[in-house]
Amino acid sequence: MARLTQEDVVTLFPDQVQQTAFVSDFITHLTSDVCLGLELLKVNAVEDLLRVAGPSNALQAKNQAPDSLRAMFGKESLRNAVHASESEELASSEIDYFFNQGKHKAQGHCKTSAILNNCSLLMLKPNILKTGAVGGVINALLNEGGFEISAAELFNLSKQSACEFFEVYKGVDPDFNSATDYVAFGGPVVVLEVRQEDVVQKLRHFCGPHDPEEARRLRPGSLRALHGSDRIQNGVHCTDLEEDGSLECEFFFVLMQSN
Repeated sequence: MARLTQEDVVTLFPDQVQQTAFVSDFITHLTSDVCLGLELLKVNAVEDLLRVAGPSNALQAKNQAPDSLRAMFGKESLRNAVHASESEELASSEIDYFFNQGKHKAQGHCKTSAILNNCSLLMLKPNILKTGAVGGVINALLNEGGFEISAAELFNLSKQSACEFFEVYKGVDPDFNSATDYVAFGGPVVVLEVRQEDVVQKLRHFCGPHDPEEARRLRPGSLRALHGSDRIQNGVHCTDLEEDGSLECEFFFVLMQSN
């Protein structure tokens, strides 16, 4: 997730900037709020994603490809919901730029959208990704919990990074070693910066008790009750203490960015 600048828009979408009659509106729209970038992998990914996205004009998409993303979520040619790379060459260049890889890494483009105040951190653990439940969790946060998601990123954690992040639990949580092994070796995690009034307390309540069995008894609609299987694969981690919200978000969205 990133907040694009005018420079980002001009660099990422040079053809659209040159061809769009309403250049100012195009730039204003793309810099008005955060956007989410995804690197998608499969055979014929570019071709298939263009088909799923639909015609670039959402009004056209509604007639020609009513099940496409732009038909369902777009409004017209400017606010067409999604951008999809139009060639493998462009895909490689756009991925490098958005995710600060390759020749763009040292330049620090597409900086994080994290705000780092009045926030809490939510980590979606590997079992959430493996079961395809990421979208459901995000929908629940936004629609049921009324939370704002101000930053999001996928991480492949090393054992060292996992231990550093969870260090406060070392010597306190008997599951420390198993828990850090799981987030380091069990697969990638998705980390969200979440905001709302009294966000740490409310998000902790929304996640439910640490043990999913207990969560199913006491908070049957909570994230851990719905997505956890045991104390290690319990679906999510959330900030426990009010004063740690900004610190935990800073760990991922500032410190981990320099690694």
